[in-house]
Amino acid sequence: MQTPSMLVLPIPMIIALVLGAFLIRIAISGERPPFLMALLAACALQSLIVSLRQHYGIGALLPLQPITATFVPPLTWLAFQTASFRPFSLPRDLVHLAAPAFAAFCVVFARVRSIRWYRPSSFSMGSPFW
Repeated sequence: MQTPSMLVLPIPMIIALVLGAFLIRIAISGERPPFLMALLAACALQSLIVSLRQHYGIGALLPLQPITATFVPPLTWLAFQTASFRPFSLPRDLVHLAAPAFAAFCVVFARVRSIRWYRPSSFSMGSPFW
């Protein structure tokens, strides 16, 4: 007879829950900075995807990881810029969507079939630096 396994709540899942709580609190409050809310949502989604992929073994989320990861830096920049210096300008800030669009293109059309991992000792043959 197999013993029941213990439930696991990994750290990325806890981070996703905390960021989701922050997002709900900002949405309920009077001020709603849109790019800060988008940044919190993107970070919570990324943590959730990492948690479900790494700790719960849901392999279908693997193609989403690089796409959602490339949304975080542009959203961080836009949240900082719009909160500190200037209002959002679509023609000026549209260029920041190039990296997520390129990542989505690569995931769809340039998939990596297999990755061959090498031990560090396999690179040291004949190299004086290893």
